[in-house]
Amino acid sequence: MKHGYEKVFTFSEMAQYFFDPLHIGHVPSLIIATISDSLCSFLVLFGFATRWACIYMFCNIFVAWALCHHFIFWGRMVGDHGELIVLYLIFLIGILVAGPGTYSVDAWLERKP
Repeated sequence: MKHGYEKVFTFSEMAQYFFDPLHIGHVPSLIIATISDSLCSFLVLFGFATRWACIYMFCNIFVAWALCHHFIFWGRMVGDHGELIVLYLIFLIGILVAGPGTYSVDAWLERKP
């Protein structure tokens, strides 16, 4: 959520230089990343549309790891934090498989008659 917070509140500054891995433009790329890092993080936190949010976040983080970080796992540079990216991806797969849980909004909506 830290990345989402900084993307939301510094959007205009980041829009000028945000990386464009899919060649769709800096602003659309930043919008996709902002939705992933802010909205989808809260959806997973509260357990609402959890699996869809995990899929969206997984795709966003995987594209960043593949096209921005070039699948670097360990590195000497400051921006090379591939091991953390892989941990995020593993946890997103775990949440995707396990589901939202008993005390989530999704579970509450399923129980409601």
